[in-house]
Amino acid sequence: MKKIIYTLFSMGLVALLMNHAQAEGQKKSVRISSGNKVGAMWSGDGLGFVNQFGSAGVLQTNITIPAAGAVSTDLATQVTTPPGASVTFETTTPEVCTVSGSTMTSRTNGDCVVTITTGEVFANMTSTPKVYPVAASTTNITLKLTGQVLIDGSPLTPAEQLIVTGMGVTGVTNPKATPVNTEGQSLNLNKAGGNVTYKAYKASPNTVRYNGNYPAAASFTGTMPDLNWAAGASLTGPVLGTGQYDFVAAKFEGYILWPGTFKADSRVEFYDVCDDGFRLKVAQTAGANATDFATVVENYIDQGPGSWWSYYNAKGSATRKAGSVYKFTIDYYEYGGHATCALFWDKGIRSTFNWTTKTLVPAASFATSATQWNAP
Repeated sequence: MKKIIYTLFSMGLVALLMNHAQAEGQKKSVRISSGNKVGAMWSGDGLGFVNQFGSAGVLQTNITIPAAGAVSTDLATQVTTPPGASVTFETTTPEVCTVSGSTMTSRTNGDCVVTITTGEVFANMTSTPKVYPVAASTTNITLKLTGQVLIDGSPLTPAEQLIVTGMGVTGVTNPKATPVNTEGQSLNLNKAGGNVTYKAYKASPNTVRYNGNYPAAASFTGTMPDLNWAAGASLTGPVLGTGQYDFVAAKFEGYILWPGTFKADSRVEFYDVCDDGFRLKVAQTAGANATDFATVVENYIDQGPGSWWSYYNAKGSATRKAGSVYKFTIDYYEYGGHATCALFWDKGIRSTFNWTTKTLVPAASFATSATQWNAP
């Protein structure tokens, strides 16, 4: 009888503690899951992410307005919010932007402050998959709207000015005059870039970390305009065209137009925000025939994306000649869970990394050919 009473007491105590833990989780919006704790965040199995206050996480906040007219973006595709929660978007800066539904439309340069409100989610431990408690929350994000401050009397059209600004090559009085870089090549600096190529490989838990030694045949080959991708809105979809959700490796290749004061030595800081492994190598010699690669960012490990705590995963710097074109490679792998990767830089201006004002390496600076920016 004592044993039975003790057993019932133990079961009751466990149930009481579980109920208390769920109540605490709902109050603090700390998810009760089998995921991995990263800082103040919890990552569940395909459940997106939410911080300890239930706030949505912003993936991209720097938006360039086209020279002609406004730019619109669907905010719902740029944030990951608690599954099952109602989500509304509104702005407190109507003079800078408007928000209708989840669509933000720019009106002018400036800080577009958007308030994201997520509703409360009640726990349901009997459903499949389980629903974990998330408190209601209100989060303010700031979208930096730039691009419409143009130079009067410039030989470039407004659209061309925006391309040059994104590239970050400075010190050229008249880009129309096809300036000659350190290698003696005349450049067309108002010409946009031309994509990054990649090969993706299906792997297994034991083989996914190829460390640059990839199989002869790729599972999928593709291109993208820049390095800023995610496996779906929840970061848990198929990875890089392979149809496989976990254990995928990829090698990215291309050329980058080095930013900074034209023809001067320019030290550029790079930052990756990736889940999982990332390694950036850049050739030390300009041009298509370079083979002297040097590692710039080494972060080839299992990890969650820095977007969960509004910071980068790793950084590294390299000094090259501004206005020259350098070959680069990126080794990436996704082990399991979430998958995403983005590459940011300081454009050679020695700015301190700031999550709100971070600068993505633009598509205008990437190419699949070393001759992309050659003048005719």
